[in-house]
Amino acid sequence: MRIAVCGGPYGNLHALRAFVDDAHARGAERLFCLGDLGGFGADVDALWPVLTGNDITCVAGNYDVAIARGDTDCGCGYRDPEDNAYAQLIYDHTRATTSRDFAAWMGELPTGRREMLDGVDVHMVHGSPLALNDFWWESLPAEQHEQRVAASGAQVILCTHSGLPWQRWTHGTLVVNVGVLGKPANDGRRDVWYALLDLHEGRAGAELVPLAYDWRAQAASMRAAGLPEIFVETIETGWWTTCLEILPPRERAHGRYHLYRSTLPTAFRPADAGQHPLPEGPAEPGEEGRGAALGPGLDGDRPVVPLFGSPYFPSRLCIYTNFHCNLACDYCAVASAPQATPRTLPTAEFRDLAD
Repeated sequence: MRIAVCGGPYGNLHALRAFVDDAHARGAERLFCLGDLGGFGADVDALWPVLTGNDITCVAGNYDVAIARGDTDCGCGYRDPEDNAYAQLIYDHTRATTSRDFAAWMGELPTGRREMLDGVDVHMVHGSPLALNDFWWESLPAEQHEQRVAASGAQVILCTHSGLPWQRWTHGTLVVNVGVLGKPANDGRRDVWYALLDLHEGRAGAELVPLAYDWRAQAASMRAAGLPEIFVETIETGWWTTCLEILPPRERAHGRYHLYRSTLPTAFRPADAGQHPLPEGPAEPGEEGRGAALGPGLDGDRPVVPLFGSPYFPSRLCIYTNFHCNLACDYCAVASAPQATPRTLPTAEFRDLAD
């Protein structure tokens, strides 16, 4: 049995339609959605007939629960004030533009689904088996993956909340973050992601599928609705420009932008955006380009900044060994003092650090 599973449509009608078409073309027998129907795009109500008309089985995300209850915030689980400010801005739009009937429909969705599919015990959640808004990152320590797997006990666990696709086996359980349809995966591609699972006689395998869709139409709809350009830019470039502080170091390092400008010292000049060369001119849907060419010096008004190549994250890592350093160096990451305690860095730990 082949199933297709998406997450986080975020009001992206064009990506949801592309998901339906692509999944059917690849032979999917059933379609599932792991919630967060609104939250980035302009018109969440437009998703409803596509979901019901194509028999897409849904579980609720934190957004859907919040909209259905009429909550004043999305319950996304952000902890940083700027992350929350951007989340609040788009939540207010979604709440104001979602019809009462669709909100009531969201309120009927379960927050998880457990189903035996061709002999495979499949557990579908939004965040993780621990919480609806739990960020299940690929880079979490092994014991944290194990904790979440143990809380379920299923053979396959499917989730989405963090928005970044990945899969791994943990103690015989296949865990798949299916990614989201609502925005790119902070990888410089305009494609979005979903997962195909093949389930047969108690065995399971998964494929993460990049999905081309009409991102130009999505960007145009967001502009027409008056949504801030900072959100539209993510659709057009493939790079996240909001809600960065929730990202762990490894996931954050894969993106183009790393910090909010407001968190930097006044005199600090961030690196230009040139660490990932960008093609000139527009790209076609599905192209693996790095987004619209922004170029050095054009980041001055953007609230997020790149740091690689700057003094905070230099392009070269220098490691001094076998002596105490007492030099006064700008941007030194350690205290320079003859009394500093020597530190031994095993080879494996150094490889993890360098990675």
